[in-house]
Amino acid sequence: VDSNIRIIFVTAYDKYALEAFGVDAIGYILKPYTAEEVRKQLEKAARFREMPKKRVVIQTMPDFSVRVDGELLTMNRKKTEELLALLVDRGNAGVTAGEAIACLWPDRAADVNTGTLYRMTCKRLLDVLKEKGIDDILVSQGRKKYLRTDLVDCDLYRLLDGNQEVLRNFSGEYLRAYSWAEFTNARLNSLKTDLY
Repeated sequence: VDSNIRIIFVTAYDKYALEAFGVDAIGYILKPYTAEEVRKQLEKAARFREMPKKRVVIQTMPDFSVRVDGELLTMNRKKTEELLALLVDRGNAGVTAGEAIACLWPDRAADVNTGTLYRMTCKRLLDVLKEKGIDDILVSQGRKKYLRTDLVDCDLYRLLDGNQEVLRNFSGEYLRAYSWAEFTNARLNSLKTDLY
C-alpha cells in the first residue's frame, strides 16, 4: 500500500460518508457537485505532503535528542541543536526571528549582528537536516519558522495528545539544558499533577 495516495470519496448517497473515512479518505464530495467543490478537495489533497521516507524520533524529556531511522543525529554546534529544540518546543505555533534570538542569545541585543548569527544558525540547521534527508520537517511561512509536527514522532507531542504512558514516565524534567523551556516544563508538571 502506498501511503502517499490521497483518496477523495465521491458518491451520490450521503449514507456512504462514514465509509469514506473508513478508507482514510481525506475528503468527501456528494453528487451533484460543483467545480468549486472539486477544486477545494484537490487543493486540500495537494496540501498533504508526501509522507516522510525516514522516521524522525525526537526526545525532549529529560534531554534533547533526535534519531533518524534509529541513528542519533549529531550537530557540530550547540546553537544549531538548540534552535531545533526551540522549534520542537513551539511546534505548530512556530517562532519568529526575534523570539528565537531572545531565547538563544538572551544576553545579546537583537541587532544586525545577532540577526546575522540567527540566519547562519538557521542555514546550518537546514544543512544538517538536508544531509540526513529530513529537511522537509522545517517550514518557513511569513515571518515564522515551524516544525512539521505531523512528520515527527515526539514524546512532547504524544504527552500533549494525552498519551498516559508518556505522562506517567515524565520525571518532571523537560529540555533541562535550556532555560527558555521552563514555561513548558511547568505546564507539563501541572498536567501530571492534575491527572495523578
